[in-house]
Amino acid sequence: MRVLNILFLLLVSAMQAFLQVDFNSQDPDFFKFYGAPNVRIHTSFKDAIKGGLGTLKINIKHEPIGKNIHKIAKIPNTQIVYLENNNIQQLPAQIGDLKNLFILVSKDNPLRYISPAIQTCTSLLYLELWNTRLDSLPNELQYLPNLELFRLLDNQSQDILILPDSLIRLPRLRTLQFVGVDLYKFPQFVLRSKKIENIYLVNCKIDSLPPDIFYLDKLKEINMEGNRIESIPNEVLKMNHLTFLNLKNNKLTTINEMIAYMPSLQVLDISGNMIPLPELDILRLLFKRKGKILYSDYEKLRLEWLDEQKKNNEK
Repeated sequence: MRVLNILFLLLVSAMQAFLQVDFNSQDPDFFKFYGAPNVRIHTSFKDAIKGGLGTLKINIKHEPIGKNIHKIAKIPNTQIVYLENNNIQQLPAQIGDLKNLFILVSKDNPLRYISPAIQTCTSLLYLELWNTRLDSLPNELQYLPNLELFRLLDNQSQDILILPDSLIRLPRLRTLQFVGVDLYKFPQFVLRSKKIENIYLVNCKIDSLPPDIFYLDKLKEINMEGNRIESIPNEVLKMNHLTFLNLKNNKLTTINEMIAYMPSLQVLDISGNMIPLPELDILRLLFKRKGKILYSDYEKLRLEWLDEQKKNNEK
């Protein structure tokens, strides 16, 4: 769990220059920058409930409220909900009463269920769930008309996360970040979310990139680190707006050198794969010539090759 948290923080900080939706829930000052200014931030669930209609922001940490989470319906004007280590196992139907909610963060809660009623949180912009135990996502997420950022980090279910076929798209989604979520297949709803700009599917055991990703014409960043991808579809090479591509620690054995000619691509990471030294050498030269950044195993493989040559000459 600690490793996933560190990985996520590094991921956010490293990509800050690229991310279009750069909301960081781990910044303690984020409450100041979002929602109504100069209002009380409730740190006790009991006090928040007492505040009733006047409660706009809650930051509840290490308070066991799992059995009383349904009482959240008593604070329907709440704009920001941050819940950490509260023994919450479900987001109940009452979450749908928060019509003004636009940031919802749950961290270190063993969530197993998200009520379909979340669809009535029509103001929701950012949804971030850490350390969950979800087996599926409700298809009603597609009815959130303003959701721009969806993060699901370290889902600890022992089963594959089920994404129902009826989950067609997230119409306003711009950034999707799934880290440590067993998917195995690239989520199809992403391919129909036409406004998406950033896709992060890290350590999700995904075996391929679908050719149809080409049709996401607003897509700027793809991070598929730590998966099982064996090849890059030729369609990816035609993506004119892609600026960042991370395929670190996959199973690539070859790569088309034309990737260096993608017009907007600035950063490519293919380290931790099985691409042979001659191909990496060609890519290194092409990327250097075009002033682009390439991360690869070139130096490591070159040193290994030189050591091997030295041993052969000594025989």
